[in-house]
Amino acid sequence: MQLVVQVLLGFRRLRDRDYFADDPMVCRILILGVSRLLDVATISRALAAAGPEPVEGLRGVLGGLVLERLAKLRRATVTLDFDGSVQSTRRHAEGSAVGYNKKRKGARSYYPLFCTVSQTWQFLDMHHRPGNVHDSRGAEVFIEAKIADVRSVLPHARLESRLDSAFFSETLLATLERLSVEEFSISVPFERFRVCALASCDAPVAGSASTTTAPSSSSTGDRSRGPSRIPAASSPFAHAGPCDARGRCSSTSSSPAITSTSTRSS
Repeated sequence: MQLVVQVLLGFRRLRDRDYFADDPMVCRILILGVSRLLDVATISRALAAAGPEPVEGLRGVLGGLVLERLAKLRRATVTLDFDGSVQSTRRHAEGSAVGYNKKRKGARSYYPLFCTVSQTWQFLDMHHRPGNVHDSRGAEVFIEAKIADVRSVLPHARLESRLDSAFFSETLLATLERLSVEEFSISVPFERFRVCALASCDAPVAGSASTTTAPSSSSTGDRSRGPSRIPAASSPFAHAGPCDARGRCSSTSSSPAITSTSTRSS
């Protein structure tokens, strides 16, 4: 409870406890049969003794409160957003690693994957990861587990999901289809169209058309957005530079991403 109040007050380091140790309002809230607040050494020993089981138990309690709230609301549609967020750390915090960090380059960090409920702005769960992993690391298992949790309390609700291009893969699309997610939106990363000088090159050439198809289900009654054809001549990829013998082309265009949306109907 002391750590919870400390975070609510805006403090993040254990030693910040000294700033509110003598605050009468905080002491009135926290002191239950003790004469003073816990010191830093006591809190450190308690955190060091906490293994995976207490952590998983806390996750279960917090996630259960959100699921209980969703069950009471009885929403017809639930949208789950999955996204990673860089959490910078100081020194050599346990489980941290040097990875992508836009604000503090070279700093050790965590890169947890968050699952939030869009309609209620609630935080459902988090998959803890070090800072040097890809966005998709452990994402498929985590996404499947959270969808199953929501289905357990709202079996008849329309379930939607939103993800960015870092999670895109054929395996994940198949998983969302298998879990009967009625609608999901995911950004699709596109590689550059390459203009080959060699006649034997299999890459698309300027003037040809490229087709992308949103995932769909083959069952009767399901519907999905049909294939959209993008003429390469009107695309920024069509003006690529010369290619070498291995088919590698130079281009000044950046690689955009489009959003692929799949819709299912019961």
